[in-house]
Amino acid sequence: MLSACGSRKKTVVVVPTEPAMPSWHTALVQNTVAVLEIDGRAFNANCMLQTVRDSMIIASIMPMLNMELIRLELTPDTIVAIDKVNRRYTRIAMAQAEKHVMPSLRWSDLQDVAIGEGVQSGETAAVGYTFRHHMVKLSLTYGPINRDVPVNVRNLNLERYQFVDINTLLNP
Repeated sequence: MLSACGSRKKTVVVVPTEPAMPSWHTALVQNTVAVLEIDGRAFNANCMLQTVRDSMIIASIMPMLNMELIRLELTPDTIVAIDKVNRRYTRIAMAQAEKHVMPSLRWSDLQDVAIGEGVQSGETAAVGYTFRHHMVKLSLTYGPINRDVPVNVRNLNLERYQFVDINTLLNP
């Protein structure tokens, strides 16, 4: 019979680490209130944000009765804005948007806004900048934020909509 009269002690060193960022593939943020201020005039709308990580963001603007009136489809390469009421749409390359419409625009920033990164449901996040001597500010008060849930981010069929050049919209 073997026996031992000593015990061994192991020393475990615990090193504090940064908290891990939540991992997600899809995100759905419903009942978000968007306020767009342009030169002091405010436009309010309810919206729903759907995201597939590093792939696509869809923002559905529903100012009344939960009917989608405007839809924004964003990918790392392209932004498509669809006016469902007037049956027209415009398409702009992300590089052109970065240059003309939204300075310092990065895909990761858009993705963080779309999933409510860093905020809780009911909190507000805002971003603002100057564009062609106009002050633009976007504030979002987030509704319920759900990650890794089914989302519907299929591109809308644009055949029944009329194409309008972005320059026509920006220079009326």
